[in-house]
Amino acid sequence: SCNYREYEKEDLSIELLETIRKKKKKVMDTSGLIDARSSPEACEYMRKNNCAGSNANIYYNLKDQRVVFNYLDLYVGRALDSSVTPKVYNYTSTDTPFVVQRDRKQKTKSVVLVEDCASACNASNVMDSIALLGTTLKPEHVDEILKYETIYCCMDEDATQKSVKIYDTLSLLRDCHIVPLKKDLKYCSLFELEKLLK
Repeated sequence: SCNYREYEKEDLSIELLETIRKKKKKVMDTSGLIDARSSPEACEYMRKNNCAGSNANIYYNLKDQRVVFNYLDLYVGRALDSSVTPKVYNYTSTDTPFVVQRDRKQKTKSVVLVEDCASACNASNVMDSIALLGTTLKPEHVDEILKYETIYCCMDEDATQKSVKIYDTLSLLRDCHIVPLKKDLKYCSLFELEKLLK
């Protein structure tokens, strides 16, 4: 049976519509989040993955023991304990990509596309970066990507075919380059990043 009930026109207040919307959409409860720099475990993760120097909003979820990356309505948690599954958890039901600007005051002309949040944080030391949170290009991603003139597609080595597919789509609209990786971007030094993304 269906739980649908008809609403009278006067019942459709802003509050009711917002309640209905929230029921359909997964929203992050931010009450358990603290600044990641307040957690020794999160600080160690950020150090190992070169996240600490970025402009990203990074938190620590005390309850789940995850480092949580935030951009607009997106909250993505990365488990610190390797036995915890899933390793990466999207707390929200949004397709917003994770964006990290090199300088919060202005965008760079170029952007690097990566798979994960930590890689986006490290790459943002050279230019703005966008984590697709996987290898699938979604309409919300394209809207954000097209704000840039030049695109560097830096998917992990095992996702070369996906990089080509993304390149085929974006190269019709912008100057686009595939950057083959031998090393995960989050582990690259600043020198290696600058050499890759020239």
